[in-house]
Amino acid sequence: MQKLLLHEWPGNVRELEHVMERAVALSERTEIQRAEINLPGSGQTANPENFQRSKAKAVAEFETSFVRRLLEGHQGNITRAAQAAHKDRRVLWQLIHKHQIDVDQFKPAGR
Repeated sequence: MQKLLLHEWPGNVRELEHVMERAVALSERTEIQRAEINLPGSGQTANPENFQRSKAKAVAEFETSFVRRLLEGHQGNITRAAQAAHKDRRVLWQLIHKHQIDVDQFKPAGR
């Protein structure tokens, strides 16, 4: 919160909304950490990566986070998670394998 309060917001409220939406989408935790908030002009996002690599990294982070939240919400049941995401079960399996996600960690103990 302190990081957000101390930042000068030269844009409008949409700038703050975009920062928070990105942090929520990319966070793998239930509580957003200070390091996960990338403020415009802070130099944190300035790196030598090209556009394609940066985009691929952001997409991979989003996919991983999205699939993990789906599986957690459906206790590791891939069929139900795929239905909730309006995706084919096979597509969800491909994402699980692509990002090496352990489905068993989301299943209730004893199963």
